[in-house]
Amino acid sequence: MLKKRDYNLNFYTGLISISLILSLLGIFALLSITGRIVVNSAKEELELKIMLQPGTPPEYGKKLVLLLKKEDYVLDARYVSQETALNELQELGEEFKKEVIGDISAYFSSVNVKLKNEYSDKQTIKSIMSTWSQLDHVREVNYPIKLIEIVNARSATFIAISTILGTFLIFVAYLLIMNTIRLDIYSKRLMIRTMQLIGATSEYIRKPFLKLGMLQGFFGGAIAIILIMILLIIFTIFVTNLEIILFSNEFILMCVFLISFGTILGYISSLVAVNRYLDKKLEDII
Repeated sequence: MLKKRDYNLNFYTGLISISLILSLLGIFALLSITGRIVVNSAKEELELKIMLQPGTPPEYGKKLVLLLKKEDYVLDARYVSQETALNELQELGEEFKKEVIGDISAYFSSVNVKLKNEYSDKQTIKSIMSTWSQLDHVREVNYPIKLIEIVNARSATFIAISTILGTFLIFVAYLLIMNTIRLDIYSKRLMIRTMQLIGATSEYIRKPFLKLGMLQGFFGGAIAIILIMILLIIFTIFVTNLEIILFSNEFILMCVFLISFGTILGYISSLVAVNRYLDKKLEDII
């Protein structure tokens, strides 16, 4: 059975190595999460405009806003009067005002709607636009379909590249952690042989090593999460709104993955390495 002195430099060196490996994997996951959040936020900022007929009472537009906000796919809705629409255009600059704005009668009041990210695919948007086009006092429904197509295409490319790189990094992390734990157990190979000579069973010998491997993996994952959180907090000082990542479901899943991945891999690596030396003769391990 392993004693306290066996929690030696090799164990802590292995723990640091595993922590750094999982930290790099976590940082990549964090970048992927940030990219997805940015893309989703960009899609949710695009507004679908329900242009109302000239002379439509403001009360109707405000009532329509309240009705739309009750829909599951609506993130936000606001009524924009004719005058407000003109003022928003005027903010684009004096030259734009002279060349484009012209007569106020050419502009219509509208209800501007932001859709939730999960409803921003082309077919769903077209279905929503078709439904809203049939509402009373609606002149037309506008939405930047081409822009959302571009965003969705870029998003699909980003996800594909992230998946490929993520899979590669997981494989690399697997190899590095496996070798780190194997080197740790290699330094104790003579101890394993000694325990065999005094009559210890294979199961009895494996148990402490498996426990150590799982502890290395578990605490390596925990330390990696702490390092990533510190890094994220530091970046929050310079970049606003990054704190939303800390409270996102993706970040929580990443934390669970790092700890689970480290613990399971620690167990498997220790099992493989110990079994390797259990079956060897003394002259083969010296």
